[in-house]
Amino acid sequence: MRDLKLLVQLLSGVKVSNINIIGSEGESATRVQQLYDEILAGKVESDEEGAQLFFPDGAYSEKYFSKLKRKLQERLLNTLFFIDVDKPQFTEYQKANQVCYRNLLIVKLLYSYGQRHLGVMIAKKTFKKAIYFDFTEVVLLLSKELRLYYSTITGEKEKAELFSGYAKKYLEIYTAELKADEYYSELMVNYVFSKANKPELIDKARAFCKDLDALSVIVDSYRFRFMYYLVNILRCEIENDYGSTLKFCESALEYFLSKKYFGVKSVLFSFYSKMIFCHSQLHQYDKAQESILNCLGLVSEGDFNWYVALEQYFLVSLKIHDYKKAYDVYLKVTNQPNFSAQYQQITERWKINEAFVHFLILKGKIEPTQEDDKHKFRINKFLNEVPRHSKDKRGTNITILVLQILFLLEQERYEDIFERIEPLRMYTSRYLRKDDTFRGNCFIKMLMQLPAGRFHKEAVKRKAAPYLKKLESIPLDVAKQTAELEIIPYEELWEYVMESLGNKVR
Repeated sequence: MRDLKLLVQLLSGVKVSNINIIGSEGESATRVQQLYDEILAGKVESDEEGAQLFFPDGAYSEKYFSKLKRKLQERLLNTLFFIDVDKPQFTEYQKANQVCYRNLLIVKLLYSYGQRHLGVMIAKKTFKKAIYFDFTEVVLLLSKELRLYYSTITGEKEKAELFSGYAKKYLEIYTAELKADEYYSELMVNYVFSKANKPELIDKARAFCKDLDALSVIVDSYRFRFMYYLVNILRCEIENDYGSTLKFCESALEYFLSKKYFGVKSVLFSFYSKMIFCHSQLHQYDKAQESILNCLGLVSEGDFNWYVALEQYFLVSLKIHDYKKAYDVYLKVTNQPNFSAQYQQITERWKINEAFVHFLILKGKIEPTQEDDKHKFRINKFLNEVPRHSKDKRGTNITILVLQILFLLEQERYEDIFERIEPLRMYTSRYLRKDDTFRGNCFIKMLMQLPAGRFHKEAVKRKAAPYLKKLESIPLDVAKQTAELEIIPYEELWEYVMESLGNKVR
């Protein structure tokens, strides 16, 4: 009762605002709740739509709508603290995460209001749970507060030394976690909008892994292990070592699945999704599809990771020539209500995938829906929709350039292809001179033989033969490049090119 009285006295002395949360009784008639409902129903997709819906006649409709958005955001943030995690949909780990971080904030607030005794009571209760679930940051901050309390308020030397030991131990663990985070970030920042292989990062990645290997002997926290595996997997990917990548993924899954209550879906997804690509590169398509199903079982439709999994599903379907499945996946993604709101890296990649879908429609490999059949693919519009990937000169931009030539050929725009040959020649000379772009270089030079052979099938075939031989000498699965560059292997694309040529000189 004493503790309860302290809380009553604390809150009675301050002005408490009404707790405005979404979904509470009495909110249904407010514009804030209406905006929430309209967004949830997919009826408001932009600021313009929202302003027109809520303030149709006002000269300051955009200003008023901006204010309404801020109110909704504030209430949604308030609502975060009242999410009922005691439901079957939440794992034990998620429940503990919510409780521990909420209690950490409460401890800090109680200290700031001079209620140290109450803060310590909650800190001790939270401390054990945080240790059990490996919440390093929470343990570190709480042990610091408890050490100070027992050394300066109660004078209990043994307890002060106990929590001092925890503080030192978890500071070392936290420092190791920060280092692993830093290493992964420093490597991964090079790949968000780039699919180009970066052999210049190999030495750095190896040094990072060596450092983390040494730390892994003394540090075994959940967060450290997660980043440790990701850095090692990324190093293997940079080296195009798919076998070793698989081994690290399997080791990671074994480790995390063995942790009671620690089956965090996003963590498991990270490794299953990596396995999809590896199995695909090793032509283990049944295993790739098995990993896809594992991934889809860990995500909710429309989540970021859902888009990642379906892109892998799309790519694997193309690899095994299941064009109907690839098309079904494409439609499912692009018809998703929140597709346009995804990160640019997601929407741009799917624009590139869409281009291949329409190319396959032109080649008669995919039977389009009536709506798609009416939609004419515009290459110039496509080029404007992938600005970030167009800057990836040794990566995805190769795919974009190839698509441009393929569509021009299908549309029999021969003069336009002639005009692009000199820029292509300069491009290959400037950007495609290293081993990691060897296949892209070969294929673009093959495409450059189209005007050289005046679009005559046999002439082009003869002129391109030396480059085709070079291309075939380095198969995709052993090339020193990121395999994701070839959504459809160049050898298959060349067959489509040959199909489009005739015996007439252009």
